[in-house]
Amino acid sequence: MEDISGPDISMRALIQNHQRTQSNQFSHKSQNHLAHQCIGSLQKHRLSYTMYSQFRRMFAIPTVYARDNDDRGDEGMLHDRMPGLMEKMSQKMEPSGSGLQLSRDYSVSEMEIQAFIAGETGMDRLREMYKMDGDQMSEMMQIITAMTAQGAMMTFVCASIIGGWEAKNKFLETNQATRFETKFKAMRAFNDAIFLRGMKEGLRWSFKIGSMTGLFLLISQSIATYRNKSTPLEYAAAMSVSGSLFKINMGLKGMFASGILSFGIGLVGGCLIYGTLWVGGLLQEQRHAWLITERLKEIKKHQAIQDAAVQASIENAKNRAESL
Repeated sequence: MEDISGPDISMRALIQNHQRTQSNQFSHKSQNHLAHQCIGSLQKHRLSYTMYSQFRRMFAIPTVYARDNDDRGDEGMLHDRMPGLMEKMSQKMEPSGSGLQLSRDYSVSEMEIQAFIAGETGMDRLREMYKMDGDQMSEMMQIITAMTAQGAMMTFVCASIIGGWEAKNKFLETNQATRFETKFKAMRAFNDAIFLRGMKEGLRWSFKIGSMTGLFLLISQSIATYRNKSTPLEYAAAMSVSGSLFKINMGLKGMFASGILSFGIGLVGGCLIYGTLWVGGLLQEQRHAWLITERLKEIKKHQAIQDAAVQASIENAKNRAESL
């Protein structure tokens, strides 16, 4: 065995120190590389999530949370998400010792509905029908306006097509021997004749039918609202008045004859409309009873809230007095 001297030991120590330094530098490089990879993946993930969030904001997609017992409604959701809120509300609305309970069942009896209807008049119902709440019309007037606009639009389309077809045939008949300078001018005159005649007939008939439809609906619904009853007679009367006014340019005899004929047509159509409303449960008395029911429920609800608030204030005043 050779004896290792001092210079040999220092040389070996330098070599080991150099190897250790290189391994540490390699480990630091590998750690930095891994750190850069992690940071890059996080930035990519953050960028992709940001793009996904912006994409979701472009579409109003509601989020639905699955839960058991969906029939509980809003009250169940409040109990699940804010368990302490409902107890606090119940404590405020049901003070201790008062026995007060804010009923959630605002049922309305048939006697209450009939008593309310007996206390109103036909003019009251008509005022309610024609009442304007700011720029908002009543529900019935909105239905009448929509049906009138739909009738006028459908009439315009049909009358325009028929008028254009008649203008086409008439143009071909009257211009068989006509010589045009160019083919372009011939086609232009042909298209102008069809377009102008179609627009003229469409506007004329849409105004007539739209006015007649609106007048028919207004008269029939006004009679039904005043009487609070649906019968085929109000449709016959409304059709008779509308038909008479439709032939006002023919004088009194023409208006009378048109009124009689329109009364018969309106009676037949009224029977069909009455049968449809009866099957659907949409007669005037049924619709009005439903509206009165909803109104009475709202009145009871507001009254119960006011009574609960007054009772709660009284109980709070008593508790303060007792504490003093």
